[in-house]
Amino acid sequence: MDDLAGVLVPIFGILWLSGALKVLATKLPGASNHDTRALRDEVAALREEVRRLREENSTRILDLDTTLDQVDRRLGRLEVRGPAQESVEAVGRR
Repeated sequence: MDDLAGVLVPIFGILWLSGALKVLATKLPGASNHDTRALRDEVAALREEVRRLREENSTRILDLDTTLDQVDRRLGRLEVRGPAQESVEAVGRR
């Protein structure tokens, strides 16, 4: 039980301290509307970047799926032909 208390007390102390600092930071005169607006603009820019990266990721996944489907179809055609037919066609092309 002492080990648990030894772990929980510092954790709750850190949480309380971070909450107190957050409350103080919002009440300080330095935390103006301009800072909040700049922070919101930065968050909006980050959200836009995340949206763009997700869209790019989806496009790349679709491209990869399309490529894998094409390779699978090509492999299926080669398997249907068989090695004997391929060698006959290769000789005929020479």
